Amino acid sequence: MNLTAVLKALSHSPGRIMNVRFALLATTVCACSLGCGDQQGSKTNLDLEPREDAICDFAGPKALCRASAEGVRAHIEEFGPLRKEMDWIILDGFDPNDVDELKVIESTTELRLSSIESEDLSFLAGLKKAYRIQIERNPKLKSLKGLENLNRVEHSLRLDENALLKSLEGLGSLTYIGDPQHGEGLTIFDNDSLESIENLSALESVFSIVIQNNNALENPGTLPKLKDTHGLIFRNNDGLISAGNYPVMEPISTLLFEDNDVFPDCEAEKLAESLPSFEGELTLDNNKPNSRCAALE
Repeated sequence: MNLTAVLKALSHSPGRIMNVRFALLATTVCACSLGCGDQQGSKTNLDLEPREDAICDFAGPKALCRASAEGVRAHIEEFGPLRKEMDWIILDGFDPNDVDELKVIESTTELRLSSIESEDLSFLAGLKKAYRIQIERNPKLKSLKGLENLNRVEHSLRLDENALLKSLEGLGSLTYIGDPQHGEGLTIFDNDSLESIENLSALESVFSIVIQNNNALENPGTLPKLKDTHGLIFRNNDGLISAGNYPVMEPISTLLFEDNDVFPDCEAEKLAESLPSFEGELTLDNNKPNSRCAALE
């Protein structure tokens, strides 16, 4: 399968690569869903309110997985102060901004935030780098403030189903999300209020950018430093009318715009023409009818 086919498959199944990697990891540790591991004798939210026990079966000094502020403090009591360098951070179903101890963390291999009750990510003010970040289904999250020190994400950054997230404010220092030779890159999926991605003002290299089902997004904005990427994929964004602006981007393998109801195909054609020596694949399918540049002349 060539690279373009891989990118298309990734955009159709945003969690595919991650699920494969987790399946491999599960041979040595449980892949940390809320129901993982042996549940005999384990506590549940009905047994303990708020829940203090770990929500994975590999908690340890460098693996934090809790579902309450009290749970994080119970972890600290059991394993000692949180480390600057962590392997796993999995937080679910509470407001981590109530836990100042989290601000000590500077790096982590895996960061997963789901159903948290905070409006921003101030509790991650110390975070500088990560391998993989997944931020999903957080109903109160409005911005990514708190990630101003985040500079590198080695593999992937996913933002899925955060209904009130309006912008990527907080990511202004991020330069790298998996280079064009490896990783998954940036996936932004089903964030109903998202209006722009131009807060990625420092981003220079990303494996790919997949933007799908973000119905308030009309214009991605300008990414002034983005130079290296394999592909830009925009799919099923109902309000999209602009392809965005990428003034220093070098030739890429894939430009795909599909099922964006009011998006003029001419916008994508102009973007392809603006790239130096573009010889990649431009795919335009089921966007605004009769909107090719030639049809508009």
